[in-house]
Amino acid sequence: MRPYSLSKKERIRKNYEFQRVYGQGKKVVSRYFVIYWMESEDTIRRLGVSASRKIGKAVKRNRAKRLTREVFRRNKYCLSPGVDLVIVVRKGLAEQSYSAIETLFIHELNRIERSREKFSHQGTISFSAGAERKN
Repeated sequence: MRPYSLSKKERIRKNYEFQRVYGQGKKVVSRYFVIYWMESEDTIRRLGVSASRKIGKAVKRNRAKRLTREVFRRNKYCLSPGVDLVIVVRKGLAEQSYSAIETLFIHELNRIERSREKFSHQGTISFSAGAERKN
């Protein structure tokens, strides 16, 4: 597999997978898309894209989804492995340039990474060398 390709394994395609990310995941909102994300047991990054009819007719929706997949494909290594992303496209994305979408997407990926680091450190209890744990 080429490093910058987007294989079938890296896509979220089934409705139950989308619903799992929507229901159990966390959400990051930006001007042109909403990103739902959750940790996964896999060591790959997976992407699902959704565009409702509010975006426009099929040509506009498909352009928005293509742009989103391309931005993810080129920048997926900004995100550490083991995460599922579902991106819900918002109105206006299809009219934006690729570079504008990419800049915004990278910014949101950085927000997700910071959030993942914060959540991974929560719940860990460290004890000093001489302390014992009392139950």
